[in-house]
Amino acid sequence: NVIRAVEGNLLESTDGVCEVCVANIIADVICMFAKPLIPHIVEGGLFICSGIIDTRAHEVEAALKKNGLTVTRKREKNGWVALEAKLTK
Repeated sequence: NVIRAVEGNLLESTDGVCEVCVANIIADVICMFAKPLIPHIVEGGLFICSGIIDTRAHEVEAALKKNGLTVTRKREKNGWVALEAKLTK
């Protein structure tokens, strides 16, 4: 019944755990942070990422999968991709 939104940056703070994490950044950064992100998402939680150029989406999907996230939804529009992934620890 309560939603709490917190702006965060893994480069500045490593505290906190969430049910949903959202990032709108380029593919390289998403791939780089896929592993360090995992301790900050509860089991069954979601990571929603966008800002991914369509030609790099497969790389992001692979990085998410490698780190325990399962892509549950993929949306594409005008050459850009957004992914929804679920964490299963």
